[in-house]
Amino acid sequence: MQNVWNETLDSLRKNPSYRNMFHMMERFGGDTAAEMTDRNGKEIKRTYREYIDMSYSACGNLQAALPGEDTKIVGLLYDTCMDWPVLMWGILMSGNIPLLLNPALNPKVLDTIMKEAGAETYVAAGKNDGIEGTYIPAEDILKPGRPGEEKWGPYVALCTSGTTGSSRIFLYDGFTIASHILSFDEAKKINPDMPFIEDKPCKLLAFLPFHHVFGFSVVYVLYSCTGKTLVYMKDKSVDTILGTCRKHGVTHLYCIPMFFNALANGIVKKMNGKDIHSLSFIAKQLIKQNTLGTKIRSMITGGGHVPESTLDVINAVGYPLVNGFGMTETGIIAVERSLDPAQRVKGSIGIPFTLTEWKIESDGGEEGELLIRGDALYTASVIDGKIVPRDRSAWFATGDVVVRKPDGLYITGRCKDVIIGASGENIYPEELEDAFAGISGVKSYCIMGMKDGSSEKVVMVMEADPSADKNEILENARRSAEKLAASERPMKAFFSQKALPVSGSLKIQRQLLKKQIEDGLWICEVIDIYSHEAATPAGEENSAASGANDSRISGTENSQVSEAESSAASETENDPEFRRLISDIKNVIASELDMETDRIGEEDHFINVLGADSLDIYGIFVILEEKYGIEIEQDEMLKLENVRKTARLVYDRIHASSKASS
Repeated sequence: MQNVWNETLDSLRKNPSYRNMFHMMERFGGDTAAEMTDRNGKEIKRTYREYIDMSYSACGNLQAALPGEDTKIVGLLYDTCMDWPVLMWGILMSGNIPLLLNPALNPKVLDTIMKEAGAETYVAAGKNDGIEGTYIPAEDILKPGRPGEEKWGPYVALCTSGTTGSSRIFLYDGFTIASHILSFDEAKKINPDMPFIEDKPCKLLAFLPFHHVFGFSVVYVLYSCTGKTLVYMKDKSVDTILGTCRKHGVTHLYCIPMFFNALANGIVKKMNGKDIHSLSFIAKQLIKQNTLGTKIRSMITGGGHVPESTLDVINAVGYPLVNGFGMTETGIIAVERSLDPAQRVKGSIGIPFTLTEWKIESDGGEEGELLIRGDALYTASVIDGKIVPRDRSAWFATGDVVVRKPDGLYITGRCKDVIIGASGENIYPEELEDAFAGISGVKSYCIMGMKDGSSEKVVMVMEADPSADKNEILENARRSAEKLAASERPMKAFFSQKALPVSGSLKIQRQLLKKQIEDGLWICEVIDIYSHEAATPAGEENSAASGANDSRISGTENSQVSEAESSAASETENDPEFRRLISDIKNVIASELDMETDRIGEEDHFINVLGADSLDIYGIFVILEEKYGIEIEQDEMLKLENVRKTARLVYDRIHASSKASS
């Protein structure tokens, strides 16, 4: 169909409703809507006609399970898979509002979200004892049955991650989701490969979860309304991701920075010091054949900071990776659309689509907080079970600081993280952190400002490998800092004795860490980067750091923390369940690295001893997440360098979930 895209746009302009989006799929009848290779190596396909018939049955089954005319918010607690769209359409078509939930969340958090939404019922693969609402088995809804009556709920509900227990719920009506699709027409006119809606093969990997706004509105709705094929995976191990892309000829891959960072690091490692830009076309094709295949035509990342080095490596291979911007509250409002690889690697998010009005709130300059309003933003929010419409005339503050340049907008950090320099200038930590990427021996780090009179000094907080040479780290940090302006260079390094705190959005909790350092609650050693003079060791009053901050690291508090941690560690490691976890994790690692289990020591470093690379590590932790029903964040993955530390985290997560659900 040569005019599928234009027909889709015309239809959405006339009737921007979920009902219309669903019936658009009827145009594609026997075309393949979904495919995958299952755990037995069998290829499974499902046509658009099959999806439509199954959705009608799901609607009927739900109407029988939820009698009555009132519209209800119904939780959909289901992993992204080939059956997810059937359940979502079934809830929506039955006249109810699907609340898209992340199955990996803590049961207590899920229960909090359900109660905030006023949802009394949820559909899931199994009963969740931590949720007080009524459970409807997904298998009952998926059974063939009498087609239901089309009533169509007005919204789809999405929520922020909720990992801190403070999730917010946002409603999107058909008009708003239609605006997301219409916006991509601008991208297509500049870059035909994005979203690549011509009469050509188009297969999108269903990697992003459909309970996220990007996964729902773009990965699922956009491509389903235009008759393309979604490729699902049996799991999210690295071998499965790479193998699925190659076997199924995936053309579009939209993913989080974590995956692309791991992919870039894996490619660099296999280059053995060679400059990737100097490789021949054939050599780059060989790299493609051994990673994601040669069919990829479009890649978009977002949802976090992506280093220029990642963009550079992946674009140098020939994969067109670009940066985009969106939030649960806003949908996808911008993406870099350039066809020029030199522009793609800069990290711009482009200019927001014209359906979104935007401005920068600043003191007259080109840098400040990004404010937006328009049709792409959420329709309403749900607060204490009540629907509160959005004020469409009000500006929405994103909390992200951007700088406008001739070639687009660049995100430089979060408002609350801005450092005020001695001359009153704004310094953005995230913008500086790229300069220090790849320092050997540093497992994680962040830049922050520490109060010094009326201004702040730039400092660097690091968690170093215990076996690393601190003098070598400091020398590398000093050389890296030469890329920065004098006022931006960190003068002191805070070597943390434990892992840096991270949030549910895969970012170091900069403000929490800063407060704990200032309050003397964080165990660390402070060293001048340029003189290499160490501050007073932890355990005594730390006045040597006063040139960079006002912190005093209390020996008494540190001792109490250490004793508590030591006691907890001893109790954990004596638990037979912990020993079983050690054995299970060794088996997972052995399978991923293709080695004998008895060769893996509990404290063997995954990279330095076992020879794993970033992709191997990513694959190991994805398997552990699925095996134990937990979430392991990106920053945590980088810190869990051996079996023992990994088992401790898994053990703690399992028991935290058990306590929350009891």
